Amino acid sequence: MKRVRGFKIGHRFVKIFKWIRPRRIQSSKRQCPTRITNPIAGIRSLARSLSRGAKRLCGGKKSSGQSQTRLGKDPKMRVVPRGHLVVHVGESDGDTRRVVVPVIYFNHPLFGELLEQAERVHGFDQPGRITIPCRVSDFEKVQMRIAAWDQCRRKRTYKIIYLSLFKISPSSHLENAKQFDPTDSRQAKAKGNAAFSSGDFAAAIAHFTEAINLSPTNHVLYSNRSAAYASLHRYAEALSDAKKTVELKPDWSKGYSRLGAAYIGLSQFKEATDAYKKGLELDPNNETLKSGLADASRPRASPSALNPFVEAFQGPEMWAKLTADPGTRVYLQQPDFVKTMQDIQKNPNNLNLYMKDKRVMQALGVLLNVKFGGSKGEDYEECIQDCDKAVERGRELRFDFKMIAKALTRKGSALVKMAKCSKDFEPAIESFQKALTEHRNPDTLKKLNDAEKAKKELEQQEYFDPKIAEEEREKGNEFFKEQKYPEAVKHYSEAIKRNPGDVRAYSNRAACYTKLGALPEGLKDAEKCIELDSSFTKGYSRKGAIQFFMKEYDKAMETYQEGLKHDPKNQELLDGVRRCVEQINKASRGDLTPEELKERQAKAMQDPEVQNILSDPVMRQVLVDFQENQKAAQEHMKNPIVMNKIQKLVSAGIVQVRGSRHSRSWPNILEVKNDIL
Repeated sequence: MKRVRGFKIGHRFVKIFKWIRPRRIQSSKRQCPTRITNPIAGIRSLARSLSRGAKRLCGGKKSSGQSQTRLGKDPKMRVVPRGHLVVHVGESDGDTRRVVVPVIYFNHPLFGELLEQAERVHGFDQPGRITIPCRVSDFEKVQMRIAAWDQCRRKRTYKIIYLSLFKISPSSHLENAKQFDPTDSRQAKAKGNAAFSSGDFAAAIAHFTEAINLSPTNHVLYSNRSAAYASLHRYAEALSDAKKTVELKPDWSKGYSRLGAAYIGLSQFKEATDAYKKGLELDPNNETLKSGLADASRPRASPSALNPFVEAFQGPEMWAKLTADPGTRVYLQQPDFVKTMQDIQKNPNNLNLYMKDKRVMQALGVLLNVKFGGSKGEDYEECIQDCDKAVERGRELRFDFKMIAKALTRKGSALVKMAKCSKDFEPAIESFQKALTEHRNPDTLKKLNDAEKAKKELEQQEYFDPKIAEEEREKGNEFFKEQKYPEAVKHYSEAIKRNPGDVRAYSNRAACYTKLGALPEGLKDAEKCIELDSSFTKGYSRKGAIQFFMKEYDKAMETYQEGLKHDPKNQELLDGVRRCVEQINKASRGDLTPEELKERQAKAMQDPEVQNILSDPVMRQVLVDFQENQKAAQEHMKNPIVMNKIQKLVSAGIVQVRGSRHSRSWPNILEVKNDIL
């Protein structure tokens, strides 16, 4: 491979002098075996030698060996050698030079800065070739420095030469070396970009600051941090970073976009207009700059019209009003309160940061001539009037929606306390709903739910009448005897509303639902009976019957047995147990038709308990042992938990028993359906 001219000039001068000296000695030996007697001839010979060497060095007659070429001008360098890559160098796409560089250059910090510049101009995923937007002379300087560094590293003297090249003192070498290693800076920048995209602007500022400390000359980092500051409405810091961006990269249009946005945030619209115009001079087609210029140039109202709190916090009148009011006069002796009010006076938008401070809210009420008092007194009417006045005044001055929501919430709280006497929660609920439309606050939502719950309980108390409930239940019984079940359900429901604790109404309505085939509704009423009175055996009877009709025989059996614990001689419960046993035995003996068996198995597979049993690898092995291993099956029979699960599968039709259960061949009488397992 031909050497590129300008990389090792020092070495070539060494070669020239080595070439001159032997030639001069050889010529002297050949022409004059003794000392040179004519000094003029020697000088002429030296001059001719220097002339020939200079011509060869500067592109004169090429030697037969290695030839020297300018950067990117070698016509034969089309095949990229092993361990090298091709890059194109040039400030414009139409005028670039093709350069072959070693791959190891990509790890050098100086070359990394060139790659960062290419990323900022062409993007991270630029298609096709790698184009570095810089002058060829600058690229040659970087290559020369990298080549010198690489040579010194190979000679194991790279530390001294590296420090001399970059003018770093040996004592600060380890600290300043980080400036030339962009790895940490890139990682911090990537973390900052991720935090900014997720909306965590404070974390983004921290990461960008870390990256700036590692790479203080990177204008992109200042631009990104300026955007993060602007997102937090910290426009003074955003302006400082924007100015630094323009200072580092005055020909970058995006820096002027950041500068204009910061000026707009500070309401300095003339400066913002100038900044956007300078950016458009660099990039006339930039839509962001055009939009920003239009925003900065449009006419605006006075500051007091833009922010209704400006008038309230302007001038010494604020302190005079706070001093005249006896409630806020005491607060002026507190340094933290004075500092807070000064901050709000400087920037009224910061009021949202101090809304939880009761002193600030009281001071705001004094300045706006609005009473923000709580509802602790007995005079709730006055509190409601003040809240209405605050809402009206806030809408006129275009208050922050959170302030209006807070006033409506306080009004609702006062109405709730009044409703305890007036028994009317509707105004309070309406006030809370209006507050939620202004600002959805969790505390307001909780108060709304409590008010609705109190209203429902009050309605139930007012509607409660056991005498009317008994009359409605009797009417329902008459319709039930006439088999007019929908009408019976209507009267039973009215009886439940009049007396929610009457288990008989729930039981009778469950019977009506059973007759109408509405088994899920009937099951709910039967369970409600048991919930209200666990000793009410009729509730167990209703529930067991519904479960029997739903063909859940094992669950019906459990319900009947639970009812028998309260009334062991109840004939209805005993008959229910007998019917369940017959159905379970019928399935165990295999007396079911294929359609019935398939239906029962499909219903059983919907039972989570059956699904857990079949998915248990231990139970699957137990079922296999019952079919194939008699000795293991005998051991399984001693485990009551295993036998209960097997009985569950038998009842569900998953497992069938052949022969008598009392037979000694019990391990061989199980037949498991393969399509289920």
